Amino acid sequence: MTDDTAEAEAQLASAIAERATMFVELATGEGAPLAPEALDYSSDSLDVVDEILETFHTQGGGLPEPLLWMVSSYVLEVARKEFGGRYFAGPESDPVVLVMGEPAVQVGIMVFGKVRGRVTNGEADSITFFYDGIEATIARGVDATIV
Repeated sequence: MTDDTAEAEAQLASAIAERATMFVELATGEGAPLAPEALDYSSDSLDVVDEILETFHTQGGGLPEPLLWMVSSYVLEVARKEFGGRYFAGPESDPVVLVMGEPAVQVGIMVFGKVRGRVTNGEADSITFFYDGIEATIARGVDATIV
């Protein structure tokens, strides 16, 4: 890995962590609807994320782009904290990919489309169901991308 590549990865990781923190502060800060412990970067906290996205689904207004980035970053950080991994730039529709399981396997997750889909399609695109598939995919020992 070159110094430039390592620096780009570090910058992307920092940006994702910062946006995840922004989401937590927005949802749990002073005057916010959630208690501070509701978004603790645990897999259980993704139930809360699903509830938030369900509210947007029910209201039918879509998800503003800055909030899409914050929520997606939070989901990515939950996965990175549990499974490790590195961030890479992805395609325009899913601009960040988290690759886990290295060096044995490469399991990538693309979250932005799933968050967008949760708002558009409701429970059919459950974030918790999506997340539950990560561990099993890594355990299978086969390279995969989960979208």
